[in-house]
Amino acid sequence: MNPIKPALRLSLLAATVLLSSEELTLEPISTSETPITVSSEGIGIDRPTSLPRSGAILEEVITRETIEALNPSDVYDVLQYASSVFIQRQGRKAPAFAKVRGNRSLGIIIDGVYIPGDVTSRIMATLPVETIERIRIVRDSSTLNLGPLPNGTGGLLGGDDAGYLVIETKTPSKTLEGLAALQIESHDRRHGSVMGGGVSDFGYLSVLADYDQREEDDQWGFEKKSLYGKGGLFFGALSLELQGFITDSSKELSRSTSPGVEDSKWIYDPIKIGEFSLRAAYDWGEGVTTLQYAHSDVRMELQQRSWSKPQAFKLELQKEKFDHIRFDHAHKLGSHTLRAGVEQIFWNTPTGEYFYVGWERKERTTGAFVQDEWHEGSLSIDAGLRIDQTGIDKGYEQIGKNKVLVEDETRDPVMAAALGTRWDALEGVSLYGRSRLGSQNAPEVETQDGSELPSSNRMEFEAGVDTALYSWLKPRLSLYYVSVKDSPVVVSQRKNPDDPTDLINIYDGKDWIEQGAELAVAGLYDGFSYQLSYSYNTNDDETMDNRIPQSTLNGVLNYTLEGITASAGVAYIDTFEAVNAAGTGEAGGYTNIDFSLAYAFDALQLRHKAMLYARNLTDDNYESVYGFPDIGRIVGATYRVAF
Repeated sequence: MNPIKPALRLSLLAATVLLSSEELTLEPISTSETPITVSSEGIGIDRPTSLPRSGAILEEVITRETIEALNPSDVYDVLQYASSVFIQRQGRKAPAFAKVRGNRSLGIIIDGVYIPGDVTSRIMATLPVETIERIRIVRDSSTLNLGPLPNGTGGLLGGDDAGYLVIETKTPSKTLEGLAALQIESHDRRHGSVMGGGVSDFGYLSVLADYDQREEDDQWGFEKKSLYGKGGLFFGALSLELQGFITDSSKELSRSTSPGVEDSKWIYDPIKIGEFSLRAAYDWGEGVTTLQYAHSDVRMELQQRSWSKPQAFKLELQKEKFDHIRFDHAHKLGSHTLRAGVEQIFWNTPTGEYFYVGWERKERTTGAFVQDEWHEGSLSIDAGLRIDQTGIDKGYEQIGKNKVLVEDETRDPVMAAALGTRWDALEGVSLYGRSRLGSQNAPEVETQDGSELPSSNRMEFEAGVDTALYSWLKPRLSLYYVSVKDSPVVVSQRKNPDDPTDLINIYDGKDWIEQGAELAVAGLYDGFSYQLSYSYNTNDDETMDNRIPQSTLNGVLNYTLEGITASAGVAYIDTFEAVNAAGTGEAGGYTNIDFSLAYAFDALQLRHKAMLYARNLTDDNYESVYGFPDIGRIVGATYRVAF
């Protein structure tokens, strides 16, 4: 047993969520910007990604201050400190995955735009963290307004499984502002950013140029050249906003230690990504109408070589495009706030998905949703409904080694309904409860009797209490329960009659129950702020239970004295069984510790911040994915100048 594991579990008694700053208040309903906090504003008519109060009570916010303190190389380095979140990094075709509450997936929203499935790992790995103002982590069943439901097609347009990461980029707050940052790090990393912009009564503009490079020996090196821009115009009640991001990058993929894949010497070069979105909003007074369009284009070349055969070479081209159109309206009607909308997403990969190279896939998903929240005094009740339908213009189903063409097929619609309530029972004490019922259509696969799999039905329930007893003590407890009927699973295999060496997976529907708890405490006392959270998750199916980290502990601690700030982050992930191309083996069972020391001061009418930091202090080559060890300890320094 990992010797630190019992100590970590005991520390649960003193544990904590929600890193704070001086703006922390005693009330659980707070919109103050703290390094990690709960946002509980309810449905806002001017914020399409806002949540009802019963769901927002669980929302964590990681602000710019925390991002800077942790000195991340990408977004995933920050997310590992959020409650019940763990990050899996691997060395092959996807840079990383964000998981929550066991092995459940998180959808991604960037400035209000839904990003389909595995495309997110490519965009998030290259998006400059300097552009991010805050990250909202939504871990509940209230997300019907954020993106499409899982659809079972096997493509990338299925939406949230356990919630969303909502990333909001920087918007200028002053007439003129600027920033320059330089960073050097072990393993020959050099990073620089320059940002400038401003805001007036008529609009705003912000532009950032970013260069990031690590020279490493054929497994952890990368180079990223990025340009990000964001601007807006105001015409009375009408506002127009445009944001765009382009990058030209390359990335070496870490070498596996497992037989069968340890000889792979791969690099993505180049990685070219272009993404932009346009948002128009009109404020009617008691209501706001929003129209949004987004487009993304990804082009990557995977150079596949061999460690043992220097002459071996294979080039794999990957292309993906997606378009997102969303129209919604939110309106205040007395004590009610109503939001309704429609959206359509188009996704096309002419070169094929990760593991179906050369087989084009083209999908479209159309969805509609409605949400209502009633709020009166200390009580709020909300309800929502969503329906999505996916069409496959072109795709392939895998049957053994064969691929069967699927064209012009419209799948059955999938639906979900959510109901929630919140009661601010006493000053500083809030109770909440949520439920969600939903369906997911089954993939087209081989079954034992040749029939189609039934649709999978899901029930989710969640309840908890959020308290603010003192400024130095804010405990919170959340309990959740998920029941799934007819989930598609592999139950056996049979030989392919056309190829005796080929095995075909046989599927059947299976019922399972997953449940868990999250305990958190946070506080602020005389310059010291802390956050730690413990989560426990279990599944009644033994195979599924073995493949999730049952326990996680995440947290951040800060201490500030006369301009000097010390910050530490800790993330513990329990041991679990991992299955991937490297085989089956043990992953997790590690504790990652980061530390930074910063000094902030004013000089020459500029704000300065100098920082020394270390990530993975214990120099552990831990494996979040079996067969792919982490890089180990990293030390570095950052200097920032802003006005």
